[in-house]
Amino acid sequence: MPDQVAARVSMWINCVPERVFDAFVMPEALTRFWLADADAPLETGRKVHWSFLVKGAAVDTTATRLDRPDAVEWDWSDGSHVLIVL
Repeated sequence: MPDQVAARVSMWINCVPERVFDAFVMPEALTRFWLADADAPLETGRKVHWSFLVKGAAVDTTATRLDRPDAVEWDWSDGSHVLIVL
């Protein structure tokens, strides 16, 4: 079984939490700063394909928690889990 890796990052974003939440959920916002393409908005339990700005980097993303404006949580198809607390 592969080792579990965990990281915790904190940063100040000068914006209301609702706007940050929407930036991670809505494809038109994600493609402004992180992705080259997202085939749909995040919805809990729905698989969405994300293509990153780095050529060839892509992953299927499944939202596990969308709690606007407090948190966004998802699983990536490589087994990684992401939790963003706003």
